[in-house]
Amino acid sequence: MFRIRHFLYPLLTFILLFTLSSCQFGNFSENSDGNGDGQATPDLVGDEYHRTAAESVEFCVTLTGAQDPRCVQVAANQAPYPFSAIITNPTRFVWHKQTGEAIIASSDGQGQLGATVDLNTMAFSGDAEYEPYYFWREMPDSCVSYESYDWSGQVHEGAASGEEAGFPVSGRIHVDINANISHKGICDDQLQEMEDCFLNEEDCPVDPQFTKAVLYQATTNWFGIWVSAGALEPSEISEIASMSYKLSYR
Repeated sequence: MFRIRHFLYPLLTFILLFTLSSCQFGNFSENSDGNGDGQATPDLVGDEYHRTAAESVEFCVTLTGAQDPRCVQVAANQAPYPFSAIITNPTRFVWHKQTGEAIIASSDGQGQLGATVDLNTMAFSGDAEYEPYYFWREMPDSCVSYESYDWSGQVHEGAASGEEAGFPVSGRIHVDINANISHKGICDDQLQEMEDCFLNEEDCPVDPQFTKAVLYQATTNWFGIWVSAGALEPSEISEIASMSYKLSYR
């Protein structure tokens, strides 16, 4: 599991986690071969492309004092970044046939997820966790924000064939993704700042590192995902206890 102290703004956070040009997760990379010559060999490393497509996307928000989340199903093509850029059609799956370490990657090489695969069933899973700062203020000790992500799925060898987007296809890949964002402690001031900034750029706080325009764009990009889905009203940002989304690819 990854634990990184960073920013709340997801584009910054996700760049660190998912766009790793070295394709390195733990001790596994695309060039892992077990004999030290740096050349991947088919008997040790599998490398295939599989068809998939977004099937369902759900956004949820829980407000302070509410017992249950408010959840909204949206069109499958509204999967948020970066997962919409990582789980492409086809999706590349690379795995080490001895260790079970794996990479789930976009076919264009723009992003990837680390995972562990069961070599008998080809079921896989992975996760990541963050304790971020808010993007315009360091979080005070009285308020801690958390982001956690997990993904799991199954490679179905032989379930599809032919070509997709110019890549040879060996089967289908199913992927389920869960994202959860929450905070603990007293965060009223931080949430109110974000709500004010979302509603009006001029009400974004003055900060020595970021302009009001940058803070406004970051705030609207982040909360706008849930607002556009209909799971959150802008005037409710200050009341957020947690937010989440679920993605399913088949």
